[in-house]
Amino acid sequence: MLRELRPDVVITNHGLQQDHGQHQACGAAIRQAFDACADPSFDPQGPPPFAVSKLYMRAPADAGDSYRSLARVEVPVGETDLKRGATYGEIALAALRRHRSQGLWPIQDWRPRESHSYLLMRSRLPNNESGIEADMGDGLDAYSSAPSAAYLRAAALQDADPTESALAAWAVEDEGARVEKLSRLLALANHLEASAACSDNTLVPGQTATLKVQIANRGQRPFFATLLEVQSEWIPDLQCEPAGLGLVRPGERATASMRLRIPNPPGLAGDPATRPESIYWYRKSRTTPLLRVEIAGNFGGAPSREGRFRLPAVEFDPELRRAVELVADPAEAPLVLARGESEPFSIVARNNAETAIEAARLRWTDPFSGAAIEAPLARIEANGGEARVDGIRFRAPENALPGVQAIAAEFAFGAAAPAGIDLPEPLELRLHALDVKIEPDRLVGLVETYDDTHAKAMRMLGIRFERIDEAMLRQGDLSRYDTILLDLRAYFARPDAVECNERLLDFARQGGHLVATYNKSGEWNREDGGYFSPYPLRLGRARVTREDAPMRILLPAHPHFTSPNRVAENDFDGWAQERSLYLPESWDERYEEAIECHDPNEPEQTGGHLTARVGAGTYTYTCFVWYRQLRIFNPGACKVFANMLAGGRAGSP
Repeated sequence: MLRELRPDVVITNHGLQQDHGQHQACGAAIRQAFDACADPSFDPQGPPPFAVSKLYMRAPADAGDSYRSLARVEVPVGETDLKRGATYGEIALAALRRHRSQGLWPIQDWRPRESHSYLLMRSRLPNNESGIEADMGDGLDAYSSAPSAAYLRAAALQDADPTESALAAWAVEDEGARVEKLSRLLALANHLEASAACSDNTLVPGQTATLKVQIANRGQRPFFATLLEVQSEWIPDLQCEPAGLGLVRPGERATASMRLRIPNPPGLAGDPATRPESIYWYRKSRTTPLLRVEIAGNFGGAPSREGRFRLPAVEFDPELRRAVELVADPAEAPLVLARGESEPFSIVARNNAETAIEAARLRWTDPFSGAAIEAPLARIEANGGEARVDGIRFRAPENALPGVQAIAAEFAFGAAAPAGIDLPEPLELRLHALDVKIEPDRLVGLVETYDDTHAKAMRMLGIRFERIDEAMLRQGDLSRYDTILLDLRAYFARPDAVECNERLLDFARQGGHLVATYNKSGEWNREDGGYFSPYPLRLGRARVTREDAPMRILLPAHPHFTSPNRVAENDFDGWAQERSLYLPESWDERYEEAIECHDPNEPEQTGGHLTARVGAGTYTYTCFVWYRQLRIFNPGACKVFANMLAGGRAGSP
């Protein structure tokens, strides 16, 4: 990519430490690419070598001594892009909010910055002895002789022909892009608006749907729509008859109905290896909308081929649903305790087709006994009707081994399948047989934030708990709880936790057990030098990114690893994603270090799980990513979680 784009300067946001694992991988990849793109021996059959002049990395908020020797440049991200009417920082934030691969925390209290610092990580130019750069272009011959960005912007605003740069871009655009722009401009100038919708925003392959297309004419000239057609790059065999809309007078709206049908089974465009079925079915996997409605016509009172043009295509992204769907209720897989019984759950069959379904049934096999089970379903009405089987439980025998059991619930028609309706995919269930004990007489108070994983885990494990709302935290009797659990980033998401922190610490001093899960360093480290914990504890940005980094238990006799569940180091096998986040960089000697875990070739990290006596009670700060492991029922995480919550007034620390 660097050889094809041939940039003088490359920027990355990612370093080789402290970031998420995937971010560190990006940081490592761009450094390798910087070196390799100028190396003639690397991929000699590819594009010709090219030497990028500079590589910058955005400076971490707490950039320390390891970065002190690097040249630094300030980029004014607080300036406004005149074309978009937003600052560069705001444009970046809009892009950030479109992330789909990472469960991005919704940024609610974002404060724009005037500038960002970038560090010069690699350079093929002479050293800058001052260590300060005025611009990322410093030292580049072509750049230093060119006008500044501020000069070019001012000149463009004063130019007698402000379209000059636009015309230059126009010359290299393809014809389709130019026609699209002209159509958009013409539609805007004449105040024509088009929209498309279908019932419930849903399409079902094998069924016929009605698509309604509407044109609103808010201008002064009549418009005659002569052609409407639906296209899809995802469904090449889409069936839809073109239609006409007719005359739309100024101030009026006109609507046309089009019948479309997606064949069943659906065909996919391109190589099946590069367009998997999941892209077809799940809209979040598609990179462009499913359908485009093309509208052609002309201005005037009658159809004419002279002057006919296409309005901007109406992009329409309906939900694709199978004719019959099977879902579990609740959606999370049931948990089976070894020598216990699962919580009851239901399987729901939903009929999205236009025909009712009679005498269907569900089938599955009990994973422990091997018995075949069949349950009848009531009549399932058309167009969203549902039938369900309730009260499904699984019982693990006394000799059941811990592990995961896979179950496939299958749908069967009572007679011949109605026309156009295929059998749905089996519903895959994962039952987790865990040997996890709890203390049934303990009551946990949960200071919940934006994630409900801890609440779900306690409910599935059978741990008694109550959510602590703001009124309870401020004025309630906290002594009713044996343990209080502070949810993820509580000191960011729960301002009342900040204001009531002394009450929480008093709860521990008076015999309770207070457990704080991970916080970010910028939210935890107080500007006044104080701390939310009972004793000094300062967070850094270090993390353990390898999910298989060895977990070494330093206090094997501690109740967190013995009571009521004995925890072995191999219980942490099968961990998902990183081990720990925002590890403490310093802490008081009164804390006990319970677990050591570090990435290869990095220093030991013993501060990921700290616990201490506080008055008559105890306090634990843990920045291991237990919540992600509870979602997948990792045995070690479930045991440590149950053990941590088993402490408090009536039990062990």
